[in-house]
Amino acid sequence: MARIGAAVVSGTSLFLHGPSGTGKTSLTECIPAIFDDAVWIPHAVEVDNQVIAVYDPGTHRPIDRSFSEEFDKRWVLCHRPRVIAGGELSLEMLDLQFSATNRFYAAPLQMKATTESW
Repeated sequence: MARIGAAVVSGTSLFLHGPSGTGKTSLTECIPAIFDDAVWIPHAVEVDNQVIAVYDPGTHRPIDRSFSEEFDKRWVLCHRPRVIAGGELSLEMLDLQFSATNRFYAAPLQMKATTESW
């Protein structure tokens, strides 16, 4: 439990794993309430001339707030993200997913969960 506390206080991403029924989901559902803050999530980032979509309406919960005209619309103000994956988690989910139709990559789960400085 001390390791979890240290990880939560650091404010960075946290990866919990272990047998079912040990309270991982219950614990992770409470962590965002500790911070009760907002983070800026980019719609996309560019890496080596490749566009990676980061903002995901299924993962990120935008905060409904009005902004001035100078507001940079490339960013979305969101509640601190929480990504929960259960037994369905596979290695493919932790890698970039390319969309041939849209010609860009979708960010993997751990990238969507990050609140690090972009």
